[in-house]
Amino acid sequence: MPLFAPVCPPKIYNKLFLTPRTRGMYFLLLAHDIIHSEENRVAYAKLFKDRKYPSHVHLDNSVIELGDSVSMETLWDAADVVNANTIVIPDVLQKSQETVDSTVKGYEDFQLIQNSRGINPEYPRNFMVIPQGESFKQWLWCLDQIASKIGASNIPWVGIPRNITRRIDTTRRNAIEAAQLILPTANIHLMGFSDDIFDDFRCCFMSRVAGIDSAVPMRFKEPFTVTGDPGKRGGWWDECTFDEIMAKNVTKVREILGDHSGFVDEEAHRTKIAQALNGASHPADTSQAMQ
Repeated sequence: MPLFAPVCPPKIYNKLFLTPRTRGMYFLLLAHDIIHSEENRVAYAKLFKDRKYPSHVHLDNSVIELGDSVSMETLWDAADVVNANTIVIPDVLQKSQETVDSTVKGYEDFQLIQNSRGINPEYPRNFMVIPQGESFKQWLWCLDQIASKIGASNIPWVGIPRNITRRIDTTRRNAIEAAQLILPTANIHLMGFSDDIFDDFRCCFMSRVAGIDSAVPMRFKEPFTVTGDPGKRGGWWDECTFDEIMAKNVTKVREILGDHSGFVDEEAHRTKIAQALNGASHPADTSQAMQ
């Protein structure tokens, strides 16, 4: 059962959090937005820091939003604000060699900071790698190099970027299969909806795909469909205001995925999933929890 992580500013999360069904348990937050201001730090901390429900929070490095990733030090600071479970190690858009170098350094920095600061045992923390490349061959090389330099068994999460689809391949399926082969113990997360939403949903049901994140369903001004068009993002993040269609579309995406993590009577099931996501030593643990 893949999970859906809605990506939105705190003012929208505040409304989605009114019920467990629209809140869910799977999240992806943007590091640069958390640290943007003291007001944002307080808002995100109020929503996520002391959460007592089963959950898993990914912290993205904001490379899509900024063009360059924030530093590991900044990522860790933002992660502490929300007690993030997974930090996305800095990558370089479409650049394979630069991403290998950035990932290896990020992994080393992650270990150094973790050893010096420690972590809250209530909110276990690990990391995600994001391979990049200007062609599928380069992307595959990047993935292989990361696995070789860090150690495949040391990598708990791998993210499959949305920019693969219709740029270097017609689908993310081949990238997922490559990750399954080269990183046999890693959970897989799909980074955002691509330009082919139907393909995104197909990919979600592949083995070891834990979930997908996106702001797209909330940008629809009408009921969500896999063939619909939310239009250009523009200034949506800063200008958006909550509308009931947002909650309905988040729920619709979860229904398509079979993500039942938001139902009140699924508390035991959510706990089982969260335990698997936060501390699985092998993807089989996560897969079994999601069934």
